[in-house]
Amino acid sequence: MENIWDKLHDSSSKMPPDLLILEGDHDLIYLYNSGFVDTDKFSLEKWIQAFKLSKQAKGAYHLTKSQWLEKVSYRYNELVPPPFNPLRLRSGVWTVTQLKQFAKDVIIPETILTYEQYLKGLREAERKGDIKDGQVTIDDAWKQKLKKLLEDFPSPQRRRALAVQKARRREEMEDASSTAAPYASTAPTAAAAPKSAYEQKPDQRKQMSNQLADLLSGGKK
Repeated sequence: MENIWDKLHDSSSKMPPDLLILEGDHDLIYLYNSGFVDTDKFSLEKWIQAFKLSKQAKGAYHLTKSQWLEKVSYRYNELVPPPFNPLRLRSGVWTVTQLKQFAKDVIIPETILTYEQYLKGLREAERKGDIKDGQVTIDDAWKQKLKKLLEDFPSPQRRRALAVQKARRREEMEDASSTAAPYASTAPTAAAAPKSAYEQKPDQRKQMSNQLADLLSGGKK
């Protein structure tokens, strides 16, 4: 937490030296959805409630250093498992029972999809005849659909795992290039994702429902 404070108050910062200013609830939602908060322990509502004494009349939050450091109890501070790679999923015939367990173990923790939404999608796929005899064939096309679902609707847990994975790879690349600096690439790095990437859009539920329906309709489409 102190490192974050220091980075936000470096020599190039326009932040007041004695305050951390958050522009509004959207900044708190951004931090929550990015994996900064331990979402298994704290709801979004509880996270926002923790800042109520720092809220200003126009909606911004002004925190002193001690107030910011107090929020350390909300931060995720456990080992971060690697994100699930959908392209390594086992190919072949899966039963509906197996798909339900897979959803509980992987899809629900790694997306913002709820288990109820998933079950509804399964029932609709069965009604349409996309799932026959209680079975679905998982092929490369199915895996690509799952990959897109995970990319478009990641949970805070998956965002955190992806961020840690990216940081580890960057460290590995820096270690590997340290002895070969003259040959290092000078290409610019990708820009950070905008905050809007973490904000839920009004039509997101419909889009997610459509992608789930496409996924459960099977591969080769």
